[in-house]
This record gives sequence, structure tokens and C-alpha cells, in this order.
Amino acid sequence: MAIALYLLVGYLHAKKRLQKGLPPLAYHRWLVSRAERGRVDPRFQPPDATVRPYYYNANGQPIDMYTMPPPVYDPNMARPPNYEGPPPAGSTKANPSQWTESTQRPADEEYAAPPGPPPSALAPQGTGNTNPFRN
Repeated sequence: MAIALYLLVGYLHAKKRLQKGLPPLAYHRWLVSRAERGRVDPRFQPPDATVRPYYYNANGQPIDMYTMPPPVYDPNMARPPNYEGPPPAGSTKANPSQWTESTQRPADEEYAAPPGPPPSALAPQGTGNTNPFRN
């Protein structure tokens, strides 16, 4: 009974303070909704429903968020080394191109698939039952 009385009196006291334009006190603040508290306390007001697609600077001008990116490289710097010359001393790969005469197929040669299906890797595991659905 005491708890119900506390809840009722606290709720009525909080509503009365809200009607006067005062914020509710800490011990009965939780009894009123956030929307009701937003009428007297700006911290509980709902956010603006306007959409702001731009960020603005101090002068009120929109800031362009998608400016041109910087160049990938500095054209004034030296170019990276290229490896078109002879291979360096001590290298194991003589030809930088991996396509040699042995790996290239002549253009007039046609590809032929091997005859028949591939062999099965599994042995048949029949149980000897005559029911075809129980094998």
C-alpha cells in the first residue's frame, strides 16, 4: 500500500511541477515520460527532423566533403626502377617471362578431352539387399 501511495503522490507531484514549467525532481523524475520532460528541459527534446546533407564552416558555407584526391605519385620525383635490362648478378631466374617454348601450345593444335569418364575413387558399398532404396 505504501509503494502504491508513493507512486501515485510522486506522479502527481511531478505532473504539477511540469505544469508550472519546472523540471521534475530526481526522486520522481522517472515517473514521467521523456516527451513530458522535453517540454521543460531541452536535453530531453526530440532531435530536429531536418536533414542536413552538408557540414558547414564558421562562415555558414557548406564544406565539400568530396574534394579531388591528391595524385598517386609525385610527378617531380624520380621514376621507380624498371627491370628490362639483363638480370642482376646472382639471380636464379634467367628469363623474366615464364612463357617458354615448352609451356606454349601451338595455335593449330586442338585440345582433346581424355576418352571416357574419370575412374571412381570409391568402391561400391552395397549391402546385398534386394531393395534398391536401401543399398
